[in-house]
Amino acid sequence: MNETITLMVCKAFSGEIHRVVISPYDTITQALPVIADQIAYFSPDWERIGLYNLSQDFEYLADDRFVDRGTRDGDLIVIADGAAAHR
Repeated sequence: MNETITLMVCKAFSGEIHRVVISPYDTITQALPVIADQIAYFSPDWERIGLYNLSQDFEYLADDRFVDRGTRDGDLIVIADGAAAHR
């Protein structure tokens, strides 16, 4: 299994898409700061940030690991502040 995978991460409200490299073995909680650093994403409340896999049509939960959800190299992921997304 690969040590890293590359994802395409889209900032939900700006539409910017960035290439990020993560460990497929990280949980979403572990990966969020790594992803945020790579795409210059800031949130005052990290617990409200959500990730959605557009390539495979599902939302990640905080304790999900990318490898367990079948995340593939090159998948398109949307990152968004959950509170703002539900206004």
